[in-house]
Amino acid sequence: MDIRFVKESQFKQQLLRWRDAGPSLLSLPRVGRVGQQYRISIVDINNDGEYALEQSFSCYQQLLAWYAAMLDEIS
Repeated sequence: MDIRFVKESQFKQQLLRWRDAGPSLLSLPRVGRVGQQYRISIVDINNDGEYALEQSFSCYQQLLAWYAAMLDEIS
């Protein structure tokens, strides 16, 4: 699966596509650890790629706080 590293605005656009399709956004993201950093990504709605946020986070709490703020913003 092709991974595309995207900026926050592009990540948000993908979340909006998923939101409009109906599934729960809480269980949507994939969280991974790269070295000492955490990354968040989501699968393309057509299941032909993955969108990974360029920004990484130093701890899981920061990542979840960022994602929660993003969900609040698009809700």
